[in-house]
Amino acid sequence: RHDWDSFFRDAKNMDEMKSGERPDTVYLSNLPHRWFCPRHHENDESVKPSETLFKRIFEKFGEVRCVDIPICDPYREQMKSALTGLRNLSFDNETYFEGYVQFTEYSSFVRCMDEFRAMKLVRKDADKMVAVNIQVQFDKTKHLSDACIKRRKGEQF
Repeated sequence: RHDWDSFFRDAKNMDEMKSGERPDTVYLSNLPHRWFCPRHHENDESVKPSETLFKRIFEKFGEVRCVDIPICDPYREQMKSALTGLRNLSFDNETYFEGYVQFTEYSSFVRCMDEFRAMKLVRKDADKMVAVNIQVQFDKTKHLSDACIKRRKGEQF
């Protein structure tokens, strides 16, 4: 908690009055595609995670302002690297993805960060348990600030 409080307090280019420029956005990586898509699609060849399902999962911590899964946007690969939100340089990007979750309230952000700190995601399939080490950080890039969202939308057209 001290890490994000001191980062946002000391950052000169952040405005704590604006969403995405204060501690409200969680960045997650190493998330399995198939665990975040509807069950009837999880065996499809080119499965993509569902932003709706992703959002619903994180609403248990509080009201979610917005979510972003960069690989779900077909225009991201054509954008400038500073805007894409793609940070994970995994060689296995067909299996894992990264996403951003922005909460409307600080307390929801804190609950989410506390819950996922040093955690594994576990899923029970028909005959086995599978565990994945996920990575959770607070977003330092303003990825879900209104200005960045507007710039990404501008580059899509």
